Amino acid sequence: MPKKFKCKGERASWSLENLQKAVCSVLMYGKSQKKAASDFGVPQQTLHRHLENAKNGDGVDKVPGRPRILVRTDEDELVSVIINLEKWLFGPTKIDIRQLAYQY
Repeated sequence: MPKKFKCKGERASWSLENLQKAVCSVLMYGKSQKKAASDFGVPQQTLHRHLENAKNGDGVDKVPGRPRILVRTDEDELVSVIINLEKWLFGPTKIDIRQLAYQY
């Protein structure tokens, strides 16, 4: 049977509040991870990952997607360089932008 993939609109459809409640119910009240995930509508793997982070002292945040490599200010500076190149009619390609980011 082929695997069903989620549509773009279904990813991270749970709320941060529900995730925090699920983490709290597991850590403070001893509820099972599976039960807390189903009660609050959070995926089990997501709950498990955030429980590990909470046990290590990190907060519970909803940050979908890949982690950032550059800090926000560096990324904004790189974007302004690319926009200026476009204004000066150099028209960087995807490969040019990747090389520029790597050199940065």
